[in-house]
This record gives sequence, structure tokens and C-alpha cells, in this order.
Amino acid sequence: ASAFLMCNVIACDDGGGSGNGNGSDGGSGSKEETKQEDTTIDDIVETVCKHYGLDCASLQTKSRKHEIVQARQIAMYLCRELTETSLPQIGQFFGGRDHTTVIHAYDKISQDKDSDTRLGGILNELIDRIQKV
Repeated sequence: ASAFLMCNVIACDDGGGSGNGNGSDGGSGSKEETKQEDTTIDDIVETVCKHYGLDCASLQTKSRKHEIVQARQIAMYLCRELTETSLPQIGQFFGGRDHTTVIHAYDKISQDKDSDTRLGGILNELIDRIQKV
């Protein structure tokens, strides 16, 4: 829990904050039904890090270690799927990354989950855990 708090402090330093973006539940789109207004980036990061046995601050580093990169990309994918947070805000949360990095992570995980049933199962399990928080 203390690592989670440290991660939260690092991420919120710039005032860009976390959470679900503008807080509105309006809008339309096919993803809308899966997005929950009370799901936050913090919930997602904590759940992903617990699953992979990582310190949540490691997702905000510049590390290119495979296990960290994959966990970071999965967390970015889930942030886009489960929250209304903007791409720049997601990127800022994950160590000040550009919004195009978030798009790349989303596209990569989307493609990989279609060809890797194990990854699809992990994503479903993580989504279930996050929505129970």
C-alpha cells in the first residue's frame, strides 16, 4: 500500500491528476457501456501491479524491461478502455509520456489480445478485479 501511495504522489505532482477525466458520464460510443465513472487510473495501476508483482512507481519510469513495458502497456490499454481520461492525461500519469505512446500501447495490446488467448484471459481477469474495486 505504501508503494501505491508513493506512485500516486509522483503521478499527481503536476496537478494533471488521475481519475476519470472530466467526470461526466455523457457521450456516446460502443465503449461507453464498459466505462465506469468511478474507475480511476490509480485503481487500474494498483491492480495491474499486483498482478505482475511490480511496484506501481516502476510503471512511471523510463525502463524498457519487458515485464515493465508489458505491464505499462496493459495499464494504458485499460485506462483507455475503462475510463474517460484523455490520452494526454494517461500519458502524463505514466511518466510524462506523449499521447501517441498511449495510442501505440492501446493498439499493441488490442492486436496482441486477438492472437494471444492467454493475454485476453489476463485482461478479462484484470477488468473483473478493477470493476470490483
